Amino acid sequence: MIRKWDIRPDPTAKNKDRHKLLIKGEMKDIFYIVKKLGGVCSRPEKSKGDFNFTIYLSRADTKIMGKLKEVTKELSSPESAKRKGPASFEEPKIHLQKPVVEKPVEKPAAPAEQKPTKPPIKKEEEKEAEKTQIPPFPKKEKEAEKEPAMPARQKEEKIAETKEERKEPDVGMPSMGVSVPSVSSRIKREEPSKEKPPETEKSSDVDEKIKNRLLKTKWALELPLNPMLNFENLVAGSHNRFAHAAAMAVVDNPGMMYNPLLIFGVPGTGKTHFSYALLYAMAPGLGYDKIFITDGLKFSKGVDIAIKEGFANKIEKIFEAVQVLIIDDIHLVLLSEKSKKLICKILDSFMQSNKQLIFTSLFTPKALEGLEDNLGFQITQGWMVDLKVPSKENYREIIGKMMGNMQIEIEDEKLNFFFVNNLMPLGEAERILWRVKKLEKFMVNAASSPSHGELLEMLLGGGKPSGEMPGEEDYEKSESFRFESTNKWFKWGIFCPKNEKRNARWVIYNLHETAKEIGVPVDWQQVFIEEYDSDQTFGVPFKIGDISTQRKVNGVIVLGSQSTTVLGSNDEEFRHLTGKILDSFLVKMGWIKFAQLKDRDAYIRVLMELI
Repeated sequence: MIRKWDIRPDPTAKNKDRHKLLIKGEMKDIFYIVKKLGGVCSRPEKSKGDFNFTIYLSRADTKIMGKLKEVTKELSSPESAKRKGPASFEEPKIHLQKPVVEKPVEKPAAPAEQKPTKPPIKKEEEKEAEKTQIPPFPKKEKEAEKEPAMPARQKEEKIAETKEERKEPDVGMPSMGVSVPSVSSRIKREEPSKEKPPETEKSSDVDEKIKNRLLKTKWALELPLNPMLNFENLVAGSHNRFAHAAAMAVVDNPGMMYNPLLIFGVPGTGKTHFSYALLYAMAPGLGYDKIFITDGLKFSKGVDIAIKEGFANKIEKIFEAVQVLIIDDIHLVLLSEKSKKLICKILDSFMQSNKQLIFTSLFTPKALEGLEDNLGFQITQGWMVDLKVPSKENYREIIGKMMGNMQIEIEDEKLNFFFVNNLMPLGEAERILWRVKKLEKFMVNAASSPSHGELLEMLLGGGKPSGEMPGEEDYEKSESFRFESTNKWFKWGIFCPKNEKRNARWVIYNLHETAKEIGVPVDWQQVFIEEYDSDQTFGVPFKIGDISTQRKVNGVIVLGSQSTTVLGSNDEEFRHLTGKILDSFLVKMGWIKFAQLKDRDAYIRVLMELI
């Protein structure tokens, strides 16, 4: 039962329309209010004084106030229903209507009306701590769902509110002008499969319409499915327990409390695994056709192409029929003046319709502020949970599950040496294990069939780069070598730092010799050798993606920079970002560190990546 409630303005620097809802009532009623109001609500917080709970509302327009009145009246006792609402309620109501109707950005009258009831704004430190707080899983949420009086989830409502255009400066992550192959004809043919499916269709299997959608859009917008990345294969521990709890709350009530859900962490902590696991956990209830998974680069470039080719309305229709949008690596979103308006519109429509948004990011919420300002959408307005590097015990269990799924057996001594002792990022560890399986196929006819542990040693050598550089005799061999190919389909190129074409030619020669040595057939067409600036702090990965798609290659080899350069000192981040970008454009990548120019294992790894 709700005994009394009040609502007061509580603006922040990022959200001028934020309000504080104060309630005195029982926990089950608090969760019922959150469920009815949807994504505008924060997690309920216990408070002291006349009210025992506080909920922050991201906006409190007339529509939200109407819902709030209805639900509080429903939850009030007959005695309390006879009373008028709190005296302070009428003032916020009048104030809230004005920002919706008025077009001018400046609001001189609103602050003046707020003064009599506006409480002191919290200190910056308190607001920052509140923003970054990791939400625990609400223990009594399940009980609230079981209440017989609780109605079903409200149907989506169309919002027709006037929205002012944002005139913020272009800051944060700029557009790099990455181009993609012309695909207008392929996209235009997908119109028949974009019809919105009937609301009654809810199947755990992907029907023919969705198969068509996946086949025709995954190259530009949607990621291919990966059934291996589910909650059954996810090892829960202290490194991810908050993310796991928030994810379960989203599965139980998508679009209600944890919206948007932002999962962030360093490479290899399981962000992509969580993205797919959420998809597979929600699919039985919603249907695969109601869930769309993509990444920042595919999403933004797909929208950009749609605008340029004149079918942006079809992109909007796709997302109108979707209940859950999952964007992996949101930090890779590329924005132009036109695309950011459509992206912001799509994301806003999800929030206004109480549809679930899920983001993952390599960067912390603080580091995403520039992207938020440029996009005009607050990615961090919902719940933010971080993923940490797992303990060695959890890490060992995760690697063990990977090997079990791939049917790989490696001795504990080698497993600890190559993976566990240095906690290799999980994404990289998975790629290495897949290379082991691929190399096994080529070595099956060897005189003595090597074990998985021996294959791992072939791929990783001594575990560290030797740092040995080619000599003059080596360079003479590579200068006289000419790569001949009869295969005109598989095309590849090589990127190297400025003034390092001599070493690039050595890489080409040594790659050919290594392939011949281990019996791997190589028949590719070399297209180009391109240089990049090792001292650029930003842009090189996007330039590599740009040139690769322009030259229409299937794969590229990237020679890393010397450790004394800007990119060389951040080699792992450089490789991770470049790989993500090329993968979005369906271009394979082999990477050789500058200190590995004479390491045989580096060339074997590249071969297993490219073939």
